Amino acid sequence: MTYARRIALGIVVVLGSCAVYDGSLLLDGSADVVVSDAGGDVDPCNHAFPPARPVADDPSDASDIQLIVALSSVDFALDGGAVGFDLDHTCTCPGPESCVSTMSHCDDSEGRDNAGGALIQTFSTLTTQLSTARVNMDLGDGEDSMLLRVTNYNGTLNDTQVSLAVFISNGTVPLTDAGLNPPPKHDGTDQWGIDPSSVSGTPPPYAAVNEDDTAYVANGVVVASVSFPFGLGNSFGSNFLRLDGAFLVGTITTGSFGYVITGVVTGRWDTRNLLTGMQGLADPLNPGMYLCGTDPTYIGFKNAICNAADIASISTNDNTGAPCDALSLALGFTSEPALLGGLLTHHGAPTPCGATYSDQCGN
Repeated sequence: MTYARRIALGIVVVLGSCAVYDGSLLLDGSADVVVSDAGGDVDPCNHAFPPARPVADDPSDASDIQLIVALSSVDFALDGGAVGFDLDHTCTCPGPESCVSTMSHCDDSEGRDNAGGALIQTFSTLTTQLSTARVNMDLGDGEDSMLLRVTNYNGTLNDTQVSLAVFISNGTVPLTDAGLNPPPKHDGTDQWGIDPSSVSGTPPPYAAVNEDDTAYVANGVVVASVSFPFGLGNSFGSNFLRLDGAFLVGTITTGSFGYVITGVVTGRWDTRNLLTGMQGLADPLNPGMYLCGTDPTYIGFKNAICNAADIASISTNDNTGAPCDALSLALGFTSEPALLGGLLTHHGAPTPCGATYSDQCGN
């Protein structure tokens, strides 16, 4: 058996298994009983959904506030510590899949989707670039991050409508004479350079490409539905780990230097973005080659990833007979107060298969 086939088999075994999580959530989702459209029967699945929008704002005499945080750590759920939500409103196993796939992908008892977590776990055994430790080291050193901005917030436990924006950061600024990111102080005064792909036009003002202006805060938990392009340094393009149809759910608290948000992001990882962005990774088995094109190790990864896709990339395609063309993924995160620090261009990910290279399942 070739190395590529061994890798593919290993990924299939990991991703083909039913997902098992512990009983706790970073944030408790609602457990509403859903009525089936098919026959009017009560759905026995206790679907895990984000907290519902409050019916009214809490009284507040203060003016609306703005808070900005930078991610300070992430949890790729390798140990079951971070769990997400039921993205497709479907509990598979024994229920049917919400999209057409060659494999069965089991949710947990509350319908949570997270096939991508097993994929990252497999990747992390082959390269440190996608390990939790490596990503958190880069965050701590100020090399890259994600920034969240909440505006129009009344500062209370319940606000029926706020705005939440997401920005990719290419690290702290201003750069040193050697072109390096300065070490962050982690005291709320750090300025983080924003990737131009995250904003519309030239700031100020910072008009975010990815923003939910109908987000809300329920009992101190901010809930937003927004595409989330996760910055992972110079080895990957900005869309490599992009979660579409995503929920960002986080508890807002006050720390030593200001507001912080701790929570989870869960969404749909389009296999086109995943497969195309892998070309920035060196083949761990064949020196001088990269995970793209006709590289044998990449082909093994691609086959396993496409078989493991468990959800449609677009939510409106759920339960319509559309193909499974995305992987569900949940990411836990912590954050610290931060400042928006102007535009900072990404150095550019490697493109060994060409700047216009793109791949997807079915090719």
